[in-house]
Amino acid sequence: MIILGIDSSTKTASVGICDGEKVLASFTLNHKRTHSEKLLEMIDMALKIAQLDIKDIDALAVTNGPGSFTGLRIGLATVKGLCHALNKPCYTVSTLDALYENVSDGSEEVLYAPLMDARRGEVYCAAYLNGKKVIPDSAMPLSEFLEKIKEFNFDKVIFTGDGVYPNIEIINSFNKKYLIAPEHIIFGSGPSVIRAALKYGKELDYRDVKAEYLRLSQAERVKGEK
Repeated sequence: MIILGIDSSTKTASVGICDGEKVLASFTLNHKRTHSEKLLEMIDMALKIAQLDIKDIDALAVTNGPGSFTGLRIGLATVKGLCHALNKPCYTVSTLDALYENVSDGSEEVLYAPLMDARRGEVYCAAYLNGKKVIPDSAMPLSEFLEKIKEFNFDKVIFTGDGVYPNIEIINSFNKKYLIAPEHIIFGSGPSVIRAALKYGKELDYRDVKAEYLRLSQAERVKGEK
């Protein structure tokens, strides 16, 4: 099955095409241009590299949160439009699951901790140990998350995601053995979205696709305070 995977949940946009486990094309851009400007262009480039027509795609996969509210909406709208036009199914996956899939090598006794910068002193986070998600997708202060993962038995932690470097001082104070994912895999990728979709994703009709933000938007918070 040929799947097109898209992640626009952060400042970095990623697109990939896989035929089963074989990666046919993968692009990741960290650029000032908005996702709405570059996403369709990246999809077109990926199809050309893979020597495919858009009609050759059997299904689409997309991250539906957590992440940037605007970025998620752009990615979901793009995928829903393509699924509608092509009459293809859609898989939605957690952005944190995709980040985990991008760094996991199946090692036991390693706790994987994807972190996304949620701003306002918080991170979007989850934890995976021995192939299982042991802390569900959450939004909380990083210090609170670090206390939670200390409850598990592991040899070391691998931190990944765009929430790492904005919080590097807090991470450096962590009194357990840890590593930070290499720069080339610390962000998500289109193929990792596809791998996460095949493992954890839900196949949906495009009309049922929705974002999982984990917390209210700024506008919703202001409205609730009135």
